[in-house]
Amino acid sequence: MNRIVPCLTACAVFAFAGAAWTQAQQKEVPDPTPPPLGTASFVPPPKTQNEPLTSESFVVDAAVASMTEIEIGTIAIEKSATPEVKQLAREMVADHKAALGKLKEVAAAAKIALPGTLDVDRQKQKDELARHSGPAFDQKFVDSVKQAHHETVALFEAAEKSSELTPALREYAASSLPTLREHERMAKSIETAGR
Repeated sequence: MNRIVPCLTACAVFAFAGAAWTQAQQKEVPDPTPPPLGTASFVPPPKTQNEPLTSESFVVDAAVASMTEIEIGTIAIEKSATPEVKQLAREMVADHKAALGKLKEVAAAAKIALPGTLDVDRQKQKDELARHSGPAFDQKFVDSVKQAHHETVALFEAAEKSSELTPALREYAASSLPTLREHERMAKSIETAGR
């Protein structure tokens, strides 16, 4: 009996320590699945204080934003039955094609390469949007445009003021802001009319 008590005590200590170690090792891992469309954006989130905005990061973020808006706008032109949504989509496609062309020129002068395709998350979000039709499509499209442009306006406002960007990129950001704000305003007016 004298040998059993210390053995049981040792087993209990090891069991408790093992459970504590296992719990300490189980950290909350973020879900890699993108949030549902309409709650997620098609543009990268604004830079944090730990991530300074650079010419390179701005060019990539701005290019991906325009490429995404062109692609989802093209889908909306084909799929939407709502005149206001089609009008927003047409304007977005035309304006973002022009903006992307201008960005290519400014980026080339700064020797910065633009991405050629959407990243995986934006491609999945675009594909998810394309699966919808009718009023559900229109609402998801408008929600995504509203969110994306809200974030893009914030990115471009930061770029306009950033001393880390080239003067040409700051000018590009400043000259693009009125159009981005107009897209956001149009999306908000469609959302208001539809609810």
